Amino acid sequence: MTDIYENLPDDPRQAFLILEAHFRSTFNSKLLTASNNLSHKIISEDYIDNTMTILNELELENELNFKIDDSKSYDINMRNLQKAINSYRIRLNLRNKFIPKTYSIAIEQSEKSKIHHYLDNIRDLVEGWKNISDLKREAIFKKLNALSAEVDLKRTRMEIICDTFLTITGTAKKAAEDLDAIKKFLDPLERLFAEHRVEQDLDKISYSEPKQIELKDTEPTTE
Repeated sequence: MTDIYENLPDDPRQAFLILEAHFRSTFNSKLLTASNNLSHKIISEDYIDNTMTILNELELENELNFKIDDSKSYDINMRNLQKAINSYRIRLNLRNKFIPKTYSIAIEQSEKSKIHHYLDNIRDLVEGWKNISDLKREAIFKKLNALSAEVDLKRTRMEIICDTFLTITGTAKKAAEDLDAIKKFLDPLERLFAEHRVEQDLDKISYSEPKQIELKDTEPTTE
């Protein structure tokens, strides 16, 4: 039997989709043989626990619009979790479709210095955050370092940019940190990257003069 944890993709969001599908399949299989409501409750709670563990370990819990509500029944929590996961899955699939891994942008050297300046300021702000664990702080630093190294390359991949932005904003929201302060540096970065993408998309469009329809002189026909 193949270990589900072997050969997972490097992208934590893609890894989540694979693992969640595995646990959901197990949940559905067990549900078919559940003999009573107690069995159903245990199976559902196992699925919820497994899913939340994946999210926490992959540091994606900030991106899923769901929190376990102890005041609600397990079946309501289960329905809310499945709705949140369905929405999250759609968002990820759309992102993967419209921002493929091969998409990258070229950045001028003068702009690279500006980007590094913004990243350094973001790093300083994150260093001062008091409501996150050292583990999450190091995870953000790792994303910032990856983006910084990526910017120095000939072309910068959009997936690295998006991954970094999602991680920072998601963590800031959950930790109730000053999102306005961080957006002061994220917003100009986002505009800069977006402008490059638009420019390079336009470069791919081929403009040509419309074909002229040649009108031929014809003698009117008479009956």
